[in-house]
This record gives sequence, C-alpha cells and structure tokens, in this order.
Amino acid sequence: WVLEEKPDWKDNYIVDMRSEKWHDILLERVIPEISAKGYRGLFLDTIDTASALYANDPDKYTGILNAPAEIIRKIKIRFPDLMLIPNNGLDLFDSFGSDVDAVFFFFLYGMPDFENGSYFRADQNDSDNKTKLLKSIRKKYSLPVFIVDYADENNRKTVLNFIKMNKKNKFKPYIAEKELSRMYQQDSI
Repeated sequence: WVLEEKPDWKDNYIVDMRSEKWHDILLERVIPEISAKGYRGLFLDTIDTASALYANDPDKYTGILNAPAEIIRKIKIRFPDLMLIPNNGLDLFDSFGSDVDAVFFFFLYGMPDFENGSYFRADQNDSDNKTKLLKSIRKKYSLPVFIVDYADENNRKTVLNFIKMNKKNKFKPYIAEKELSRMYQQDSI
C-alpha cells in the first residue's frame, strides 16, 4: 500500500488510499495517538493523489477515486469532533465536502521550481479556473478556503500581490518558501 516516494518531497510517500491496512493504521493507531496528544484536527495532505494514480493507470487503480471520501467518512464516524482539512482534491470534493471543515489548496498563483530552486507564476487560465472552482466549493459547503502560494521572500511585490489576490477572492492566504519551513510575514492589505 506504500507505493513510491514523492520526487519533490524527500521522505514523503504516496499511498494507495484503498488499502484497508492503511485505514486500520490511521484509525486504530495514528489518529488515536494524535488525539491523545491534544491535537484537534488533521491535515489530509495530497488527497488529489487518488486522481493522479487513476489517470495514470485506471485499470490498476479501479475504485481509488472513492477512497478519499471513504477514509474521510470513517474518520468522521470514529472521531466526530476532529477537524478535517483536505489538501487539493478539488475534482473529488463533492464526494466528501460535507464531511470536512475547510478547503485547502496549494499553488493557486505561485509555484516552486524544484529543479532550479526558484519560483514561477502559475498559468493564469489555470489560476482563474481554480479560483472559480474554489469559490463554488466555498459557497456550496460554507467552508473557509486556505491557500498556500510560493514566492521568493525577497520579492515583496510578488508576495504582497499574491496576498492581495487571495484576499480579493476572500481566501485566507499564506505565502511560503518552497521547503515550507516557514511562512512569510502576511502583511495586512
């Protein structure tokens, strides 16, 4: 059920979300341990992996598009007070939108270039389409939308522009460096 290491994120692995073993580890061990330490929520990173796996090999990954909703429902039933925030997975959101507490999305405007160690602006059409979809999800489910964009900390104009664009859309922006080891000063606009 552990498939492969993510190429841009060392020590982070893609899992087959259909795996009952993975579900059991989360529900029987990981989440109870986290809850016992006082944490009140889970960030469900890269929910969109299900879509990517299916797109690459639909025969091998039959049923994987239902897996995010299935594990989210299992968590909600077992831990009803735990806040759940999925990362990405906008194409699957309708399958679990009523069971989560926020929308989280990376790379709306700024993206990291891992090969060159720099940053670049996301495609404008893609940003516009994602913005419309995020607004639609926010309206349909009455959820806050959190955005993490990437930019060079020394490029204050870009950082402030990303913050301004996100706030214009009533999204909660966070601008970070590509390793996500810190968020920049989120200046008021």
